[in-house]
Amino acid sequence: RAAAFGGGGGGFSSKGKPDGRGANGKCFRALTALRQICNHPDIYAGAPTTGPAGAASRSAKLQTLDAVLQRWKKQGHRAAIFSQSKKMLDILEALLRARKFRYARIDGDTPAAARQGTADEFNENSRVFWV
Repeated sequence: RAAAFGGGGGGFSSKGKPDGRGANGKCFRALTALRQICNHPDIYAGAPTTGPAGAASRSAKLQTLDAVLQRWKKQGHRAAIFSQSKKMLDILEALLRARKFRYARIDGDTPAAARQGTADEFNENSRVFWV
């Protein structure tokens, strides 16, 4: 397979799998950039020179989520929010903190022993959002 794509060096490893340098790698990097931009432009471009980083005003997706969460809180609903990116979780956490919402967070840095307690708090308390 690798020989068919330029003798093994054209973006494929010696085992014939994409190595991130060829067309497959470019496509993956482009999709990653698009996902970052769609989540929040600050994840892709970095913090703006003016205004706070991660501001909801810079992301229509975050503005919509903010409006929905505020409505749901008034109605007594809860929400579980999932993200593949810890940077996006940081932005969501800042939004929840600014709105003075009670929330619990579980990510890859949460110790395994603390995860069940956090899940139990969410299940038992109708006033907690979960990210």
